[in-house]
Amino acid sequence: MKFLAGLACASAIAASPARAQAECNPDQNAPQFLGRAYFAVQKGIATLNNNGDPATDARTAVRLLTDPEARDRDKNVAGQAFTLGQALALLLTESSAPVNGTRADFGFATDREQSADLYVMADSVFTVVETLIPLCADQVSSWRQGSPWVGTVNKSLTALSEGKLDTAEALARRALILDRRAPYAYVVLGGAARQRLAAASAADKPRYLAESRGHLTRALEMAQNDTSYRDVVRSSHYELGELVAASLADAPASERATRAREAAEHFKRYAMLAESDLTRADALQKMGDVFAEVRDTASIRAIYRGVSSNPTGYGERALLTSGILATRFGTPVEAAALYNAVLSTNPYQRDALRNQAVTLVKLNDFAGLLPISQRLAALDPNNPENWVFHAYAYAGMAERTSNAAMRRAYTDSSAKYDRMATAMPMKVTFTEFSPTEAEARLRGTIENLGTSPQTYTIIVEMLDRSGNVLATEQAQVGPVAAKATGEFTVLGKATGVAAFRYKPLL
Repeated sequence: MKFLAGLACASAIAASPARAQAECNPDQNAPQFLGRAYFAVQKGIATLNNNGDPATDARTAVRLLTDPEARDRDKNVAGQAFTLGQALALLLTESSAPVNGTRADFGFATDREQSADLYVMADSVFTVVETLIPLCADQVSSWRQGSPWVGTVNKSLTALSEGKLDTAEALARRALILDRRAPYAYVVLGGAARQRLAAASAADKPRYLAESRGHLTRALEMAQNDTSYRDVVRSSHYELGELVAASLADAPASERATRAREAAEHFKRYAMLAESDLTRADALQKMGDVFAEVRDTASIRAIYRGVSSNPTGYGERALLTSGILATRFGTPVEAAALYNAVLSTNPYQRDALRNQAVTLVKLNDFAGLLPISQRLAALDPNNPENWVFHAYAYAGMAERTSNAAMRRAYTDSSAKYDRMATAMPMKVTFTEFSPTEAEARLRGTIENLGTSPQTYTIIVEMLDRSGNVLATEQAQVGPVAAKATGEFTVLGKATGVAAFRYKPLL
């Protein structure tokens, strides 16, 4: 445990005199009263290691170190400060006395009846140690981030998640007394200000925006040079991106473009740190959204073209999102290339197949459309729209062939699939497909297009990227009234699920 390691450092150093001099190695043995205090601290550490309460030994050390009558009080001030810091760090452990009381409650020999806050006193002593013995900064950091600080930070985060903003802010500021170098308290303060912003009046919005932005930026600045705070860097970029993006609607016209670039830059950084393809895709979408709000089409094109130039560096969701951006703000050729990139890694990606079908219609590539629509219908046979793509493909090929017999055959096929789509008695749609490491959740609806109530059994096969069936699940839907819709959910317990298909409903 970091805290205990920091407390015990002086003993370890004392046992290894051959170590380099550039270490935290204060003299804790002289004057005599300091040696006695140091002994009490060592007893307290031993008690704590045995799951006991070190408070009695810690208070003894504090009393010895603050006794105004002690001989040679003016000697070895650095050693005295370090040992007092250890003693107060022991008092800060969870099992010790409350943090508010009188100075006597904490063992001080002077001004004993004066009110005292252990956090404030500890911070003062720790600051003295950091000033007198800079080489001991790491040890002092471990004292500052002991269990009381951790507990206070965790309680503030919990209060924030529960919407108890006054409590969250008070606890965060309390944590800052002990440690001002960790970013978590600023994350809480920034989050609280952001929640207040959401419900603020127009007059108060600028203040809460500035507060949230300032605290979250401070958290990011503190975290970005320490790999142990990678989670804070990632979440701070996301929070700042969301915060600034939300401010666009109320921003002066002269600031909108600048704010959009700021928000997009945070989402870009978030995407670079994303731990999954899904979160990276979300970041790309948000970048597109902020630029769309200020009508910056050039920047949106730069987003998806950056992905298109390095498709192997992105997962299928990020590629799919980029394809959608290209569909909305670019050209069908660019969109088709991105959807092809998705299908090259996952030939059964339903959304990519459908979007590619729409794109090929725009490109008048009806010969290319037919195999795509066939693959789509094999996965999703009871969505009439998928059979309409067959009709489009054959109609388009009929218009372009000079062979009269082929024209008649294509026209007949187009009419056949158009009738099939029109006559289909139900329509299956999907609202969620969430594959995780160990399972995949699929949600959807079945719309009864007929004239009487129906009950359906949908049988779903979960597939890997090669089309192998990993799990088969089914759900009963209904009875569903005519012209009404029924919902279903299936959960496939399998590893490596990348797609799905279902058997045709009769």
